[in-house]
Amino acid sequence: MMSMLKSIVDQQGQARKVVFIHAARNGHVHAMKEDLAKIVAENPSVSKAVSYEDATAQDKKGVDYDHPFMKAQSKSLESLGVSPDRIHMEVSGSPSD
Repeated sequence: MMSMLKSIVDQQGQARKVVFIHAARNGHVHAMKEDLAKIVAENPSVSKAVSYEDATAQDKKGVDYDHPFMKAQSKSLESLGVSPDRIHMEVSGSPSD
């Protein structure tokens, strides 16, 4: 995905608005975090929406990430009229997590 973002910026410059959406467990495993921050800072037409599953104490909301992923999904479902008792979440990952 990052290579696609870089290609869009290189080929189309500021002519195309792009929102880069990414989800990660937390900042320790957020791939290419610094690269994304640099691209967003240098290109006003590029914005990001990053969600962390389980942000750590070192992760800064509004800097490293924008939303807790599962909470954002639950709120979205509730806003669509889904009853909270019908919303179930299951988090999975590798055994090393």
